[in-house]
Amino acid sequence: MWHPMPSAAKLRARGTAVCPQLPARRERRAAAVRAAAAAAAAHTAAAAAAPAPTAAPATATAAAKAASTRRRAPRLPQALPVGSPPALRLCRSCTRRAVAAAAAAAAGPGPGALGEDVRGLALLMLINENLRRRTGRPLLPEGADALQLRAAAEGLGVAVALFGPAASGAEGGGGAGGTGGGDVDADGAAARAAQLLYANANAADALAGAINGGGGGGAPRVGDALLLPACSADATPSAGCIAADAVRWRLGEGGGSSSGGELVIDRLLVCPVTAPNDSPIGVALLFDAWRHPCDGALGRPGFPRVAPSELPGPEQLQAAANSVREQADAVRALKQQRGLPNPNQDPAVQAAVSELQRRKELLARFEGLAAAFGRAAGDGIAPWLAGTAAKPEGGAPPPAGTG
Repeated sequence: MWHPMPSAAKLRARGTAVCPQLPARRERRAAAVRAAAAAAAAHTAAAAAAPAPTAAPATATAAAKAASTRRRAPRLPQALPVGSPPALRLCRSCTRRAVAAAAAAAAGPGPGALGEDVRGLALLMLINENLRRRTGRPLLPEGADALQLRAAAEGLGVAVALFGPAASGAEGGGGAGGTGGGDVDADGAAARAAQLLYANANAADALAGAINGGGGGGAPRVGDALLLPACSADATPSAGCIAADAVRWRLGEGGGSSSGGELVIDRLLVCPVTAPNDSPIGVALLFDAWRHPCDGALGRPGFPRVAPSELPGPEQLQAAANSVREQADAVRALKQQRGLPNPNQDPAVQAAVSELQRRKELLARFEGLAAAFGRAAGDGIAPWLAGTAAKPEGGAPPPAGTG
C-alpha cells in the first residue's frame, strides 16, 4: 500500500535526516502532477466534443485500465511517454505496464495537437534511452527534467530523425522518390522504405529542402509519409550503433509522389531504436552535414540549403565588419551634425540607422555561415560517434556521380 512521504518538518521532528534536495524534488513532482492534470483536462474536453465511437479501441481500453489500477500520481498515459529510463520518468512509482499502456495510447491518433505532442515526446524518450544504452551519451543529461527533452533536442547542433516501417498500404522502397526501379543496398537487396516518425527542426529542414528543391512548402510535419531507404540491413536490432559516410537517400513525399529529391549525408550515425520490451521501433539518424546533388547546395544545422558561392571567405568577413564600423561612425556623426534634441526622429538619421541594421544582419549571417561550415562533417555528432560499437564493413556504398 502506498503511503505519502512525510513533510520535512515531520522528519526533523522525528530526528530523521532530511535530504537537502527534498524540497526541489517535491516541487518537480508537483509540477509534473499539474502538467498531467492540464493534459487530462484538454484530453477530456476533446473526447467530450468528439462523437462517441461504436467500440473503444483496444489501446485506449488498456491505457484506461492501467491508469485506474493504481492510485498514484500522475496516472494519465499522456504524462508517461514510453521508453523513459528510471531517471527520466515523471513518476517513479509508475509500473512498466503503465508505461507500456501509455506508449500504446500515445501511438494512436490522439486529440489533435495534444496527441501529436504526446506522441513526439514518447518517441523522443525512446531515442534518448537507446542512445544512452548504445553510445553512453543521451540527448538529455542524466537527472534532467524529462519535460525539457523536446527543448534539448531542438537546441542540439545536429539533425535527429526517427524512421520506422512504412504503414500498411504505403509504397515500397521501389516507389520512394518515384524512381520506380528501387535502390540497392550493400547486400544487393532492394532497399525497404521507411516512414518518418519524428524529426527535430534541423532534420525537418534538411528533408524539406531536398523534397521541395528549396522552394516553398515549409518543413514536413511529423507523421507525413516521407519515405527513404531504411539504413539497417535487416529488421533485427543490433547491439550498437553504426557510423557511415557519404550516404545517398532518395526521398519522396506523399507515398509514391514524383516530387522527390536526393540528399547526401556526409557523416551519419544510425542507432537502432527498440521499445522497453526490446521490440524494434525503427532507426534514429543523427547527422550534421548534408548536400543536395541536384544543384550542389550544402546544408548545416541552421542553414539547410546554401550555395557554395554564398559561403564567405576571410576577406568578405573582414569587409563586412569594416562596413558595420564605418556606418556606425556615420550614424554618430550625422546625429552630432544635426544637433537636434531628438535626432532619432530625423528622417536622414532613420535612413542611416536602417542601413546600419542591414549591414549588421549581413555580418551576422556571414559569421553564422563561417561558424557552421567551418567545422568538419561529423564534429557535431562526434560525442555519439565515439560510443559506436559497430561500423559497416567496407563502409557505405559511394554515391553515384559524386567525388
